[in-house]
Amino acid sequence: RYATLPNMMKAASYEPEGWTSQSLDFDPAQLGLKGSPTSVVRIFAPPARTGGDKIDGTTDPQGAAATVVQKIFEQNIIQVSPGAKGGRR
Repeated sequence: RYATLPNMMKAASYEPEGWTSQSLDFDPAQLGLKGSPTSVVRIFAPPARTGGDKIDGTTDPQGAAATVVQKIFEQNIIQVSPGAKGGRR
């Protein structure tokens, strides 16, 4: 939903209230990096992902679906118990 013209006019003239550590009466030892209770132990980049298989389903959607199901079973993402009905044929 878009803002109404009166609310846009209010927002244009709005002066937000600012605070400082002196106005809030905080101990300077509890502010900033020195006052932070957390510390960074290690920074690292996540491992690069390897390329996956691309399955084109535009020409043969049923074949593509069969390929997807086959890969799911090959990677043991889904397993069918021996007595289950409607399993893989």
